[in-house]
Amino acid sequence: MIEAIIRFSIRQRGFVMLMGLALFLGGLYSATQLPIDAVPDITNNQVQVNTVMPALGPEEMERQVTFPIEQALAGLPNLKETRSISQFGLSQVTVVFEDGVDIYFARNQVNQRLQEARESLPQGAEVEMAPVSTGLGEIYYIKLEGEGHSLMERRTMMDWIVRPQLRTIQGLAEVNVYGGVAKQFQVLLDPEKLAAHGLTVRDAVRALAANNANAGGAYIQRGGEQQIVRTLGVLDGPEDIANVVVGSHDGVPVLMGQVGRVTEGGMVRQGALTENGKSEEVYAITMLLMGENGRVVVNRVKDRLQSIQKSLPEGTRLVGFLDRSTLIERTLRTALTSLAEGGLLVIGLLFLFLLQFRAGLIVSSAIPLAMLFAVIGMKQFNVSANLMSLGAIDFGLVVDGAVIIVENVMRRLSEAREHLGRDLTEDERVETIYEGTVEVRKASQFGELIIIAAYLPILALVGVEGKMFRPMGLTVIMALVGALILSFTLIPALCAQFLRVKRERHNPVLEWLTPRYGRALERAMGARWITVGGAAVFVLLCLSLVPRLGSEFIPELDEGALAIQSGYPPSMSLETVVERTMLMERTLMEAFPSEVKKIVTRIGRPEIATDPMLVTQTDSLIELHPQSGWREARNRVELQTKMAEVVEKLPGVGASFSQPIKMRMSELIEGVGIRADLALKLFGDDGDVLNREAARLQRIVQSVPGAADVSFEVTQGLPQLQVRIDRARIARYGINVEDVNEVVEAALGGKPITQIADAARRF
Repeated sequence: MIEAIIRFSIRQRGFVMLMGLALFLGGLYSATQLPIDAVPDITNNQVQVNTVMPALGPEEMERQVTFPIEQALAGLPNLKETRSISQFGLSQVTVVFEDGVDIYFARNQVNQRLQEARESLPQGAEVEMAPVSTGLGEIYYIKLEGEGHSLMERRTMMDWIVRPQLRTIQGLAEVNVYGGVAKQFQVLLDPEKLAAHGLTVRDAVRALAANNANAGGAYIQRGGEQQIVRTLGVLDGPEDIANVVVGSHDGVPVLMGQVGRVTEGGMVRQGALTENGKSEEVYAITMLLMGENGRVVVNRVKDRLQSIQKSLPEGTRLVGFLDRSTLIERTLRTALTSLAEGGLLVIGLLFLFLLQFRAGLIVSSAIPLAMLFAVIGMKQFNVSANLMSLGAIDFGLVVDGAVIIVENVMRRLSEAREHLGRDLTEDERVETIYEGTVEVRKASQFGELIIIAAYLPILALVGVEGKMFRPMGLTVIMALVGALILSFTLIPALCAQFLRVKRERHNPVLEWLTPRYGRALERAMGARWITVGGAAVFVLLCLSLVPRLGSEFIPELDEGALAIQSGYPPSMSLETVVERTMLMERTLMEAFPSEVKKIVTRIGRPEIATDPMLVTQTDSLIELHPQSGWREARNRVELQTKMAEVVEKLPGVGASFSQPIKMRMSELIEGVGIRADLALKLFGDDGDVLNREAARLQRIVQSVPGAADVSFEVTQGLPQLQVRIDRARIARYGINVEDVNEVVEAALGGKPITQIADAARRF
């Protein structure tokens, strides 16, 4: 079979070379379509379900929302695990599926179960699934600057001008707005005025809900015309709200403006965002759709920002932060540089030892063509080009078969010419090339198949290990398969077309090494027991060093940025956390001016709770200057150590260090609150016991040599002011529990009633 293919390739070398050209062009095209990222995406296959219910505390969220949803989702096909977190006003249930499940099938299954679960949830609960994104999803942060514009005005522009246009970009799953104050029209009721007119909070709520709607009355005919009938009753703004009739007192209508004050205000915030210790800011976080090309989508976002900028008021500006394409290009440049250097080194050695320009070119052609063959395979198997998939390719293995064939063909051609004492005819030359190829093809083919077989177990890995190393294994196998196919097709064809050897040139380096190697080999064979014993001792010495070596899953990628996760006492207010955070930012900027370029801190959670945190939890994202200009530290590890020393001096701050992508990956894989290399999970029914044991475990782990940034998740300590309803007393006044709850909710937390349309905007 192989002999027939080789003979066909030599005889039909024009066709084979044309196929090689097609491989080259197809590989180049596939390279332009290949997903590109810095590292493999190891996020597990998950669907997050977020439920917002502002009036409920953590215990009520767990009992009334989280538990019913978990019960509804139990037993889904290919379900791996379900985990959840319940906070004040928010429940997040994460459903993890097996890796082979299509994400859209999984979301469809979850959505069907959620339709059933909605019947058992409290009235007003807003249930939605998180965007179809992964741990590599946050690809670009966009800040809206605007001197003279308040946080509310900038947030309104971000919500209704910037975000809608960004969401139309192909490849984005969602645009999450963080920071600022979301605009509302608020009615601040005066309890004394309500009581004076004999009205209640419920009367005001019902009046607003009943006075904001349009309706249609079909049409009427007038003469020969048809006219559509509409009633226009929507509220246009504060003036209309103030004129809504709440009720009547002594036959006189009581307006909303008489029992309360209508104003523009902000929603109750569960998060904020600060920058460089100077002020709060408004950011939009663009989230990459799963499976899309990160670098391409970031460029689309940048292009769209230029057009969005034209629609913003004068004096405002959109500024980027944590550009993922920068990391991708830097990582890709590192991988491609290593590949290019390795390829040039191999090519240089080939020319040095073969001493034939044409022969060197023929062997060297296997490197780019095998690489392009692998690129086509990567495109078909949806393997992204990243540091892991590209960095493991060994060009020495790729050209092994081609070197053996070309070197043997050169030798056979030279010997045949010396034997005949004349130049070979075309038929003799072609036949000699065929025989020289077949002579060594079987032996070299067997060696290449052994190398390919050595990589096959990698394809059997599952979970995080599989997502990390399978792309590497697939890429190497495809490159080796491509080199194997080329060695008995294109390489013999190129030899037949271009290789005309009259005599084999002698290599002075090999001529010097060969006799010395022969003498050394004879001595080793003569003292075989000493040779084997020495090798065994060397192996044992090497094995004795293994326990002394450090180990890690993979070397950590330098993202060019740091992330600090900080925690404050649970009772601290959002405003105080903002002040403390800005103090930490200023301190770090002053202490490391040559290292720190920019610090942006996310406090609490945004409206789309992809990362649910309490208002006392923060993530500080630190963009660094190029390392060549650092003065306070020599490397990232030293910088982290010195930063930790500075942060420890600040009062009331518990901090741990990571990197943005690594932090997000850890949290999505292991669960909310887990952003470390190693985590311990405690399970039980008693929260007090769990909290006590977690603190004890923290003390134990801190004593382990090498442990750093040890902390445990705070689940207690948030103060509550509980209003216990006396049923006997409210019964005397004919009041229901719902009436009391409605008053507390509306008076303190605010109760959403209806929406007011301002063109395309809704408030």
